[in-house]
Amino acid sequence: MYLLDDDRQEDPAHLGGWLVAEEQEGSEWAEGGRCSFDPLVTPESLRSDNILLTSGVAYPRALHDDLEPFDARMGNY
Repeated sequence: MYLLDDDRQEDPAHLGGWLVAEEQEGSEWAEGGRCSFDPLVTPESLRSDNILLTSGVAYPRALHDDLEPFDARMGNY
């Protein structure tokens, strides 16, 4: 996730990305293909299925004033 220092940005934002299939070739991994992952995300869709590429989320740093600081002990995804 990214923290936005820009005071003009008040709402969270997100970007899409790629889903990448990997194939093992001996002891190495290689890209076996990819497809775009950029679903329409709305407040309603987050409440029903929460499909969102979490590594593409950005939000204002000021949210931590209300939410508390980032917890580094929290696991991936």
